[in-house]
Amino acid sequence: MTILVVDDNKKSRDILRRKLRQLAYIDIMEASNADEAKKIISERSLEAIIVKYDLPEVNGIEFSKQIRQKGYNHPILLKVSSSTGMEVYDKNLKEPRIDHVLAGSFSLSELRGALYKTGVFKK
Repeated sequence: MTILVVDDNKKSRDILRRKLRQLAYIDIMEASNADEAKKIISERSLEAIIVKYDLPEVNGIEFSKQIRQKGYNHPILLKVSSSTGMEVYDKNLKEPRIDHVLAGSFSLSELRGALYKTGVFKK
């Protein structure tokens, strides 16, 4: 199983990688921007993408829209800060390009629940 984490903050990527590894054996790819992520998506088979909402060059929703238009059809989880969480959730979870919103400093159990809810993990 391979999950791509897209976040311009290395410390945030490191924290998320540690959480994912606690849940299961997962091959974790990392990208610090949308262009790196698009290159990985074109080269690898991925079961899911976790993308930061406020990337510098394009927001996570627009990024998700772009890759959906190019045929990516696996779950996309949007990672948002707690201050923008509910606003983004209310506005964009209904969009077909986002499967789940992770807000704030989410717990390991919240991450596990999101991965089950989106079908990344099977029961």
